Amino acid sequence: MRWTNLLLLLYLLQVPALGQLHEYAGYITPISELFDIENGNFHDIQEDWNGFMWMATNDGLYRFDGTTVKHFTHSRTDSLLPHNQVLDILVDPDNEEIWLGTALGLCRLDPANETSVIYQSKYEDPNSIGDNIVRYVYKDRQGQIWASSFTQGISLYRPETDDFQNFHFNVPGVDSIQEVDPTINESRLNSHRFIIQDDVNDNILWLASPLGLVSFNKEAATFSWPWARHPQLTALFPNNSVNVIHPMSGQLLVGTLD
Repeated sequence: MRWTNLLLLLYLLQVPALGQLHEYAGYITPISELFDIENGNFHDIQEDWNGFMWMATNDGLYRFDGTTVKHFTHSRTDSLLPHNQVLDILVDPDNEEIWLGTALGLCRLDPANETSVIYQSKYEDPNSIGDNIVRYVYKDRQGQIWASSFTQGISLYRPETDDFQNFHFNVPGVDSIQEVDPTINESRLNSHRFIIQDDVNDNILWLASPLGLVSFNKEAATFSWPWARHPQLTALFPNNSVNVIHPMSGQLLVGTLD
């Protein structure tokens, strides 16, 4: 999810716990100025179970409790975050944890104690997270945590072993994606910026990729790329780069780059 400064401000003004901000109604005040944030490049904003607002930026993580703003960063002396570029936030109220996708791994944050567990990709460990650039973190209706990466597909967190099962998409029946389209970089098919569960079938996850919609069957651990079987679908989208997906009564609302 991506927000502009104005959208962030409007969102905050709608939160009852932040009533003191209503004095700004009618003004276009950049969120960076409102909270004295130096880098106003926001990637995500989420509200936790306490009503606190968490903001992901290129300069770390910010928390607003209704009165004050606290800034969390990565440094040599503070390893709470693996990287200052925070790309996505997942609030998990069931476990009172916050998951952060960053440019250098996945972070599981305990906000009450301000401690964290950091998961990073390790070449020699197939059960480590698939990629260090974690673009999106999602919790499905079964309570499973999924992370999508920049080039290496999706990863399922396994709490019983505190590690990951990784899934990388190869087009069935072909040795290389270039057999479908020689102009396509294969890594783009495993680059997912959004994950959401089908609203009818709990077993299906929909993934947004630069090459269109991709579905993942959790039970079979298999991917499906409709464009490989039905090239005419490209006519439905002027730009195949899918940014957001919203299941609705067995259908899909799909937002693309253009």
